Amino acid sequence: MRKTRTSNDRKIKGYAIISKGDLPEVVNKSTYFVPSQSNLNRKYKVTGAGYGRWACNCPDFQNRHLDCKHIISVKFWLNVKDKMENEQPDKIYTENPMSCPYCKSEKYVRNGSRKNNGIKKQTYRCNYCKRYFVEEPFKKIKGNAQVVTLIMDLFYKGISLRKIQNHLEQIYGIKISHVTIYSYVKKFTKIIDNYVKQFNPKASDMWHTDEMMIDSNGKKVWLWNCMDRDTRFMLSNLITQERTIEDAESVFAIAKQTANSKPMFMVTDGLQSYKKAFRNQFFTLENPRSEHIQGATFQDKINNNILERLNGSARERTKVMRGMKKMETATAVMNGYRNYYNYVRPHQGLDGATPSEKARIDLKLDRNKWLSLIRQASYGV
Repeated sequence: MRKTRTSNDRKIKGYAIISKGDLPEVVNKSTYFVPSQSNLNRKYKVTGAGYGRWACNCPDFQNRHLDCKHIISVKFWLNVKDKMENEQPDKIYTENPMSCPYCKSEKYVRNGSRKNNGIKKQTYRCNYCKRYFVEEPFKKIKGNAQVVTLIMDLFYKGISLRKIQNHLEQIYGIKISHVTIYSYVKKFTKIIDNYVKQFNPKASDMWHTDEMMIDSNGKKVWLWNCMDRDTRFMLSNLITQERTIEDAESVFAIAKQTANSKPMFMVTDGLQSYKKAFRNQFFTLENPRSEHIQGATFQDKINNNILERLNGSARERTKVMRGMKKMETATAVMNGYRNYYNYVRPHQGLDGATPSEKARIDLKLDRNKWLSLIRQASYGV
């Protein structure tokens, strides 16, 4: 568990180096100098681009011989640079006529409207392919679709709003306030969250539930997570002020609704609230019956290790935000993190697949999964 957390810490620190504007100094295609984050007069030499074997002369790499934050920052910077040079960005703000997202035809007619969570949207019908769509989700937003989805990706990887702001100016030359950046995050997080609620993952027979304390405006609140063991799909998450039976029961109820099923085994820690909540949500006189495995330790064959690793990743997201000011804000952010975890983030324990793919939710997302999710969520009628 310690190794996983340390690896995640280095990734966050590596992204942060680029986000705050400390770009690598290029010597040649395989050699770079990265400024030290603790000594302004020192630079670390990173080598190996294009050869598959990376090295750095910093103490961290010399001790571990694994990617340090300096190597991670160079890899991240090269990846972004490659995308900028080789991909034609999708225009967001443009005076060109809107086109059908399916066939790109500019011949369409208005066809009523639809309401989604109280928000009214104009619906269009394409005269060429006869399909229906709504207005381009990125219209009137400064920049391009890659920039907006990069904002989403960096935010849920744990980069702060102001560092994202600095990153966009340094790499893309786009000046956007941190307030505007957060408005994008909130807007598209909500769009995605409303869309994915319709999908039921194919869950296994064993689920894990755990709770962790997070900071919300100086007050300690509780983040609950329920995950399927085999697919690593996060079935539910909930933020509460206490750890009551009703709170635990709500976590179980949401998980059942998400999976449209119940597990044979539910693994939790020793919190007493779980006991009655489990009986209320899962107990039945009919067979097969769900079994509650409570208070398992790390040494036990069945334990909650996989959720401890998830909690470590979630803690990095909340730590960078330095406390979320409102419960509503905290809930929205962690719902967005759940969707990032389930649909966007490749999972090492799943051979690079996402939990949604493992759970047989095939949305056929492109390489830029954020962009695919937002467009699928916005265009469907």
